[in-house]
Amino acid sequence: MAAFVPALASILAHLPDTRQRRGLRHPLGALLTAAVAAMLCGATSQTAIATWIADLAPYWRRRFGLRHPLGPDQATLSRVFATLDVGAFETALSTWSQALLTRLVETPPPRAAAVPLPYPTVATDGKTCRGSATAAAPGVHLLSVFSLQFALVLAQQFVDGKTNEITVAPQLLATLALDGWLITSDALLTQRELDTQILRQGGAYFHPVKGNQPGLLHDIQDVFASPLLNDTVQTAVSTELAGNRIVARAVNCSTALCGYSDWPGLRQVLELWRVVTDKPTGGVRSEVVYGITSLGPAELTPEQVLAVWQAHWGIENRLHWVRDVTLGEDQSRVRTEHGPQVLAAVRNTALNWLRSKGEINIAQAFRHYADHPELAFIAVGLLIG
Repeated sequence: MAAFVPALASILAHLPDTRQRRGLRHPLGALLTAAVAAMLCGATSQTAIATWIADLAPYWRRRFGLRHPLGPDQATLSRVFATLDVGAFETALSTWSQALLTRLVETPPPRAAAVPLPYPTVATDGKTCRGSATAAAPGVHLLSVFSLQFALVLAQQFVDGKTNEITVAPQLLATLALDGWLITSDALLTQRELDTQILRQGGAYFHPVKGNQPGLLHDIQDVFASPLLNDTVQTAVSTELAGNRIVARAVNCSTALCGYSDWPGLRQVLELWRVVTDKPTGGVRSEVVYGITSLGPAELTPEQVLAVWQAHWGIENRLHWVRDVTLGEDQSRVRTEHGPQVLAAVRNTALNWLRSKGEINIAQAFRHYADHPELAFIAVGLLIG
């Protein structure tokens, strides 16, 4: 039996409503459900969402549970988003997204094949909503956990100015069942305490190592600089054409620090060489980066190391770039309280649904849903597909 994915409308209907009861025109769950449906149809701003709802036939507004004949205006949406219990909202969406992931593992989406990786692999990375910046405060920064196989946002959390991603990442990962998962990140999150937690939760880690961990970086560099340790090294290479660039990669993997380094769970250290050739100019640039993983050579081969290392950047081009360019997140001027995070969560939810249906071209999918809004009604649970 396929995994059960609850309807978004039913999940959002149970969110706590912090508004004063007097004068309420629309249930909270109805507003949020309609916002997700509007986003699926390409309404990417608060004003566009309000306009989309106003243009609905009265029957469909009633189906959403919107009681006032005209629906909410932009100012109403702004107030609701700003004061929403955003923690409860994110938790509800995370529950739905994880159920969706379970369904996709059992039945992969049509048309778009899952990225082939040896383990369920998720990337942890942050993004700033630049348009939310004010003269007194930087833009809202959000940390996400992203399935690299299926391009789903599984969880998201606000990083306030008094903390940073290092503090928030353990809290965010603690909300997920990591058993059997491989966790990737950028070098900022290469931290002992975080890796100890990942291992304790049954997961594995895969991180780059840079100057924020100087002792570990120095030890890894020594391993690959020493001819005496060559017998511990396994290698793989790959070459690809990316636009006008030819990208050649070579990875070296070694177990030489096992039993020597006190880094929690360390099984392999990694050295990755990239050589990029610009075809039109013939220019060549190269770089070398280092990394660690808690998976041994039998669990993660050099070829698989290359695949995971490259796949990690899917969070940039399949999430951050899409939210910025296709959904106009950096151009949004929503700045009030929780508003930027709520809109980001709505964008994530719309993207998750489209990815689950195998959509690759998100802009084209938005146009298709705008022409066929019944698909959005199915997505949020108002219709049975």
